[in-house]
Amino acid sequence: MYLGQYYRNELNANLRKLGYSTQITNSKEGFFELTGFTKSQLDEFSVMTNIINGSFEQKLEDLTSKLPNANIAKLKEIIKLEARPKKNKVDRSKIRDENNQRLESAGINLNFIKSLKSDTIKNKLLEQEIISIIDKTVSVLTENKATFTKEELSRELMKFTLKDGLVEGDFFHLFSRSTNLIKLDKNIYSSHALIKDEKYVIENLLENSNNLDNNTDKILNYCKSNGIKLTTGQQKAVELIISTDKRFVAIQG
Repeated sequence: MYLGQYYRNELNANLRKLGYSTQITNSKEGFFELTGFTKSQLDEFSVMTNIINGSFEQKLEDLTSKLPNANIAKLKEIIKLEARPKKNKVDRSKIRDENNQRLESAGINLNFIKSLKSDTIKNKLLEQEIISIIDKTVSVLTENKATFTKEELSRELMKFTLKDGLVEGDFFHLFSRSTNLIKLDKNIYSSHALIKDEKYVIENLLENSNNLDNNTDKILNYCKSNGIKLTTGQQKAVELIISTDKRFVAIQG
């Protein structure tokens, strides 16, 4: 979600300003963590690790038998959620004390946290580098959809630049300098490349209207001689397109 990514980028940037180093753990989802912790320290506070230690496979097998048509990833998420302690009538002082004990036993204290800090300052990206990332992000978004909102673009940009410590305010003002981004309407954006491709398709449709060669065998033979293998369904689709008198033909698959 947009707000979740906004929060993570701001947190990451603030940690880096304080001198802490971070690393990306999931670029697709835009997740990161502090560097310097050992695997055993991270496992101590990992929900999944605790589940695995508590016969995770058996729980997954039981749930699969109850919900045979459910996605495995979804079932794993259900098990993770069920494994988390219930939050009814939470004794905050008790939980804080328990967590402090767990931190101490894992060797995580104030001195350890201070030792993770570094005086090294990483240079931020130049404006032209950020503009280039904006252009690439716009291209990625329009591979799957024709239009998108400012929030969708910003969310993807924050994911791409999380490793560089950027926040939304670092690139918002550069949207107008992107050579690929185009604003179509209020909070509706697309890419110049996509608009150009759509214009090309429409122009060709208009120029070549009623010029389709209706010789089915000729077209199928052309495909065969050029190494284009068509399935039975695709051959039927060709025959339908050539023979129909309908203005539009929709083919699924």
